[in-house]
Amino acid sequence: MAKQNNTILWIIGIVIIFLVFTNSSFTKKEDFVALKVHYYDQSGNEINMQENEVEIKSETKNFFKDLISSINIFAIGDFINFWGFASANDDAEGITTNGVNIWVVDDTDFDVYKYTMSGSYLGRWSLNSGQDNPQGITTNGVNIWVVDDTPGGESVFKYTMSGSYINRWLLRDASEVNGRPTGITTDGSSIWITDYYNGVFKYTMSGSFVNRWFLQSPNIQPDGITTDGNYIWVVDNTNDRAFKYFKNGAFVDSWILQSSNVNPTGITFDGNRFLVSDESSSNEGAFVYDGPCQQDTCSSIGKQCGTWGDSCGGTITCGPCQAGSTCDAGGMCLLTPTFISFEITATNTGDVPFKNLAPSSANPIEFWTVLDKTIYNLPIGGFQTWVSGQIEIKPEWDATTVFSVCISGEDIFTNQTITKCNSVSGVV
Repeated sequence: MAKQNNTILWIIGIVIIFLVFTNSSFTKKEDFVALKVHYYDQSGNEINMQENEVEIKSETKNFFKDLISSINIFAIGDFINFWGFASANDDAEGITTNGVNIWVVDDTDFDVYKYTMSGSYLGRWSLNSGQDNPQGITTNGVNIWVVDDTPGGESVFKYTMSGSYINRWLLRDASEVNGRPTGITTDGSSIWITDYYNGVFKYTMSGSFVNRWFLQSPNIQPDGITTDGNYIWVVDNTNDRAFKYFKNGAFVDSWILQSSNVNPTGITFDGNRFLVSDESSSNEGAFVYDGPCQQDTCSSIGKQCGTWGDSCGGTITCGPCQAGSTCDAGGMCLLTPTFISFEITATNTGDVPFKNLAPSSANPIEFWTVLDKTIYNLPIGGFQTWVSGQIEIKPEWDATTVFSVCISGEDIFTNQTITKCNSVSGVV
């Protein structure tokens, strides 16, 4: 689903267009109605409104009513669907994804359950002995971290993607105590951990404490945290909302969870959608919500040059190509075939120089001397070849009494042979 990023107005997909009704009908002014266009940013804040009168014939009014009623617009936090966890996964305390699979940590059997992106159960593995109170889980696609709230031993345990234990580090710092961890997330460069007492603690990937910031009221019971690389979202178990922050802790806004998502325990972002784990007895599973548009990169769309449409409804410009290469129709930089300047002396019955004095991409082989037939005494249709490296010189007569000198060169970039001939007609 295409949506604009924060710097672009949501004119397509997020622009909400509606016709103003009076008593559930069009505002009549002869055959005119008032058309109001509201523009919103990605967070749902109205930017401006424009109002114009447009002429709409009476027979088309129902069409516009039907069109407007059929618009289905997804914004950040809009509920999409729900899927349930495996029956044994009945005490979910955290959820994470690498965009390919999903992992859910359970606080009853101390296992990590693995699912497909659509919720199909794939298997599970057990946490390291001593990790008795797992509260959150995160991954960078290479490793998995599980935060533990065992009193006096609050720690982060590191695993391979398949569940092999690697190491652990304690959360308690000489100056700051993260004594009630409830969730964990990473952007691959830093780790953030929510604390029950309204704090978010930031660490290096190896566990060194960096800083701490406090949550915005009423975000008073954080139970999960995630990031899309730009912002941080914290899910709250008291008021069932997801709160959005800048990475420095500045509050942005929040959105309300679906009415059945009453016991959220974790949140993760898969690149397009949010997944919120719930441990309610009747809703043990993942609630899926619409997320922010992720701006494409040249690498993600496989382009090296040119301007292309992105998944957010805008454009992305790649390149430019380096000197000596050009952009093809598919957005790839191809090296322009060129020939190194060369000088060849062909010796048989005399010395005749062939020189490429000014090679260029448009005419990589140019300027050579036409041979006199009598020097080489070549029969009609015959030729003689001298080779120097990848350059071949062919002086020859053809059957139409046109004297031709052909120079063939192999394009070292594409391995294609390019031939250039210079012909002079004359009487033989």
